[in-house]
Amino acid sequence: MKYLGLFLVFLASIALLSPIHGTLISNYQYEGMDGELHYLDNSTYLFIDFFATWCGPCKESSKELITLQAYRGDVIKILSLSVSFDSETPELMNQFRQENNITWEMGIDPNRTLTSKLEVNYIPSYALLSPQGEVLEFLNATNFPTILDMIEAVDRHTQSTNSSYPPMVLSLSSTSGLSVLIEPVLLALLIPIIQRLKK
Repeated sequence: MKYLGLFLVFLASIALLSPIHGTLISNYQYEGMDGELHYLDNSTYLFIDFFATWCGPCKESSKELITLQAYRGDVIKILSLSVSFDSETPELMNQFRQENNITWEMGIDPNRTLTSKLEVNYIPSYALLSPQGEVLEFLNATNFPTILDMIEAVDRHTQSTNSSYPPMVLSLSSTSGLSVLIEPVLLALLIPIIQRLKK
């Protein structure tokens, strides 16, 4: 349990030191499914999903985004932006949308403008923007974001009328359940590293 605590503190420190938080996104335009350029919706909190249609983990994460929309759709709007501006087409995007039951807006990040500004080096990655365009939260593959992380990120900044969590999240979010699942894996990873450091 001691190692788990140290590891969680390490992850939290990385998140707090992220230079992305507080970045302002203004006058950014993305290419919509209609081939036209659109400004980001500033009428509500925006949860941006950086993805690509060829990305396996992105397909899996769409299931979590469906859950996020179901549980926090009253306070956020989801936008999936493909980082593969040079290979994506509306046809590929529509196919991806249908195969993964996506109902929210999708588009392409032209020339990776926003991708570069937010230093998106891994996909899927997620950014929560305020109505004023400020980056409030940034989650990417290095943080191993789960649906619980997504919901908690939204809850830190909004007042959803839905304060419930998906059933599978509740079963994993209890301290005992979480440590039983995660602690053996973390220990297996951390013990060899600690032993090397002691030498």
